[in-house]
Amino acid sequence: MSKFTSLLDNEEKKLNDEQRAVVFADKNCVVSAGAGSGKTTVLSYRFLRLVMDDEIKCDRILTLTFTRKAALEMRERITNRLLDNRDKIKPELIENLTSAHISTIDSFLSEIVRHDCVKYGLSRDFSLLSDDEENDLVRTLALSFLEDKGNYRFVTALSRIFSPNDVISSFFLKINQNLSFLSNHNANELFNTFSAYVNDSVEKQRDSIDYILRTFDKRIIGEKGKLYEAFMAEWDSGAIPDKLYFYDGRHKKSYIDGVSEEIKDLKDNYYQRFVSFASVKDNLPKDFIYYQIIECFAESLIKEKRRRSLLTFNDVFEIALDILEHNDALRTHYKNAFDKIMIDEFQDNNDKQKRLLYLLSEKKDRLIKPCPTINDLESNKLFFVGDDKQSIYRFRGADVSVFRDLKDEIKNSGGINLSLSTNYRSEKKLIDHFNFVFNRVFANATENYEALFENTKYARNNGDSRIEVALLNRSDLIPDGLKSDECEAEFIADKIIEILTSDKYLVNGKRVKASDIAILMRGSGNQWQIEKALKLRNIPYQILESRSLMLEGLSSDFYSYLQYLVYPEDKIAFANLLKSPFVRVSDSGFKEILSGQDITNEEDKRSYDEFLALYNKIKAKLYSYTLSQLLVKLYIESGYKAYIELKPKYKPYSEHFDYLFDYAVSYDEEGYTLSDFVRMLRSLIGTSDRGREAKVLKEKLNGVQIMTMHKSKGLEFPIVFCSFLGSKGKLNDKSVLYSVDGNLIFDSTKITKDYLNKSEKDRDEAEIKRILYVAMTRCENYLIMTGSYKLKKDGTLDSGIGKLLYIYLNSLDGCSDVINLTIPPLENFNYTSKLELEEKKEIIVNSWEEAARLKANLMTIAEKDFDYSSRRVKVTENDEIKYSENRVLLPTFKSDEIIKKYSAFDKFGTLAHLAIELTMKGEGIANIECDIADNISENKIIMDDIKSFIDIFYSSPLYKNWINGKSVDEEVRFYTYVQDSDSVLEGVIDLIVFSNDFNLIVDYKTDRSKNLDDHKAQVVQYIKTATDIYNKPCYGTLFYLRDGSLEPFWDLDGNIVSL
Repeated sequence: MSKFTSLLDNEEKKLNDEQRAVVFADKNCVVSAGAGSGKTTVLSYRFLRLVMDDEIKCDRILTLTFTRKAALEMRERITNRLLDNRDKIKPELIENLTSAHISTIDSFLSEIVRHDCVKYGLSRDFSLLSDDEENDLVRTLALSFLEDKGNYRFVTALSRIFSPNDVISSFFLKINQNLSFLSNHNANELFNTFSAYVNDSVEKQRDSIDYILRTFDKRIIGEKGKLYEAFMAEWDSGAIPDKLYFYDGRHKKSYIDGVSEEIKDLKDNYYQRFVSFASVKDNLPKDFIYYQIIECFAESLIKEKRRRSLLTFNDVFEIALDILEHNDALRTHYKNAFDKIMIDEFQDNNDKQKRLLYLLSEKKDRLIKPCPTINDLESNKLFFVGDDKQSIYRFRGADVSVFRDLKDEIKNSGGINLSLSTNYRSEKKLIDHFNFVFNRVFANATENYEALFENTKYARNNGDSRIEVALLNRSDLIPDGLKSDECEAEFIADKIIEILTSDKYLVNGKRVKASDIAILMRGSGNQWQIEKALKLRNIPYQILESRSLMLEGLSSDFYSYLQYLVYPEDKIAFANLLKSPFVRVSDSGFKEILSGQDITNEEDKRSYDEFLALYNKIKAKLYSYTLSQLLVKLYIESGYKAYIELKPKYKPYSEHFDYLFDYAVSYDEEGYTLSDFVRMLRSLIGTSDRGREAKVLKEKLNGVQIMTMHKSKGLEFPIVFCSFLGSKGKLNDKSVLYSVDGNLIFDSTKITKDYLNKSEKDRDEAEIKRILYVAMTRCENYLIMTGSYKLKKDGTLDSGIGKLLYIYLNSLDGCSDVINLTIPPLENFNYTSKLELEEKKEIIVNSWEEAARLKANLMTIAEKDFDYSSRRVKVTENDEIKYSENRVLLPTFKSDEIIKKYSAFDKFGTLAHLAIELTMKGEGIANIECDIADNISENKIIMDDIKSFIDIFYSSPLYKNWINGKSVDEEVRFYTYVQDSDSVLEGVIDLIVFSNDFNLIVDYKTDRSKNLDDHKAQVVQYIKTATDIYNKPCYGTLFYLRDGSLEPFWDLDGNIVSL
């Protein structure tokens, strides 16, 4: 018996038979390791065996994984195993333990590149860019490119396709995503490759169609044959008829007897593609300029990377692969440097990464160019661990088919495939549920990009386990009540209070802590609703990145202060400051300050004077502070921190300052200015966009963990919510720029992508199944699945809901081990359910003077519970037409009865406004989801009418004469004082058009009739406010989206003017 075998037999925790087989594997091997199967334990034991029994020096074993966290854990486990058993190991085998190659793959590849980087024009001290740093570099270069007068021709071409708001994200960032340091970016070669494909497709389609058409002539007789003859005459002339006009698409049959089905097949499967590709072919000459732009920008990007010695992970990988393929000396050195190679998480790799590992495992007497095959490898050097069910990084280039094909390659070349099928993480009830669900989810996996599933065995059976499925039928939602995602967030928050305060969810006889609970979501779009629901209940939580950060008052307040410091003429920022905790004046004080009057209220005067004193003090030394120092100064010295610390309902927002502060630190580190920081905030305020990822450090888990399903990979929790399963993910990318087989393609028609990437939709759905598996298998004890759904008229599940929920619910037929719950529709948010926590109120102070001043602020605030609320300027769309002398009926649309049926006049108006806003920004309306009706057909009618409104708007004289080509701003929010009611009003201007002499206010209406009595006063108020804000004459009008008609232009007194 070997020393290692004896050690294993004496271990307290025994390895099972599958684990022992993996540890003792002595051939090239692929291990399929399911969730919770103890693969890190097995890898560390295998490393110990190779050193102890095979007497391989620890620095001759290459161990690679893909995250720093996993690499650190692996190094710690292996080091501990070796040191704990060093008395059984020859000293020389572990003398270089600190030099053992246990690292991330990018760290190892960087080492290879440094040996030969001069050949690629790089210095050896190059740095690896993070994702944020990479995107920032591309944005900076893109802005310089757009501002360069020498690129005027290129910029003009880009403006024909992209709006200023999306040209960087939809074009320049995509160039970077699809091209690496060594990728081909030659305009002529890229263009010619795509042109050849299009031309070849057109000719092949024409030949196929011609052959089919010729078979019809003997069967077509009489008058109906004349249609065919007319079509063939046009066809034979080389023209492309717009349609098969002897085919009656309306009645799904041919005008010509005997060939109906053949003509239908011809139309559906051949002619449509032929016409599409012919239009692409005609458009090719116009697209060549974009290939020139790609080449020009790619060269400038690579030049800048060389100048600054910066590389991305893809760059390092491509260069390392190129070195090993072409530098024989380095290939020989590295393949001789290691006796064994172990790679973890290989399911997240692609074919190029497999090739690189083959190069390192090539037989010593061979140098196959460019890359060895499986039969050229050492027979016992490679050891892969992965799980095709956990491959969820397609967006980073991972290809699960490589892992599946690898298993066949290794086995067919004499290697072995092994499995770890026992789950040590989850309770038996959960394992039974996983087996039931995923045997159905992964059934019929015939394609190599689909995961295979085999039953998992359990190791835990303590009984502390349950599966709950909580659903909301969207048809049950209360009109004008909370939306489905808001109801779901409220349910989850209430359920967490039940978990923390009752004995229904005990683990080992004890109640769990908040940090034992994880809320997992497909994306982070719904995160801000969860944050809001948890805050209302005082439930502590921890997030990797805050989606509600830019939606909350703290960020808006700090943006207003910084904006006012940089741009003192900004009256909107100033008005926002007056109503924030930075100043805290009453409505009457607000009015007096804005109008330049003396402040009559002593409390208002004191607050305003304190604000001015601090403002002027900071302004005098503004550029001597770093961004992070400036934020801390504002947070502490203004009393803002004291204000939110004192009020329990505001205290959860203190974490938002941590995230804002982290952004400031990162901007400081990268040399950005205050203006850059303000510009970043301006672009994100009022959105749920993440911006760059915050790095707020937490010493320990101290609250409910909120994260995406992707981020949860590798983690485990006693209680897991798989939430918002009914929410739709992002729609398929319809970008004009994409990559196929390493070639970058630009197609302004957007036609070819679906043809060139035929399996994209199926691959997306296959990955969604794997994401569901990863999310559910994070759970140890209690699994709670939540989502909202719709039913079709026949009572079956509507496939239009989110794929995660659709796939999961369809797998539950016959399942009896779940507890079904209902998420109740709600009229309003739940302010009564709260978690009572004993919290220590702590206020950081830096001096006795500051402490005294903060105490005074606290006393003042305690006496005055300030109300931030303001009344909105808003006119509701009426559900019934009011008859009056001024009423003029407007055209009706198909959606009118639907809107009336659901009493959704406000929602319809909001949707129309949003559609106009997005099209003005160049974003389009493809991502707008209409949920007014409870079925797809009615929602489609609504969206079709909104598209008609958009067409009416863009074809109107208003757009052509007054808007097109002008600078505009949409959805402009403001505060103003109304003397008649002695109150502050909040309003939103639909559209402001800026010109040299005056600004024009446009208010859109979806009303079914014109009635000036309803709306003129509102527009005049907007004109007055805009005149004051911009210090320039402003005029306004009403535009009716139903017929494109326009009211007269008014001035600030409501008089009609001629412009």
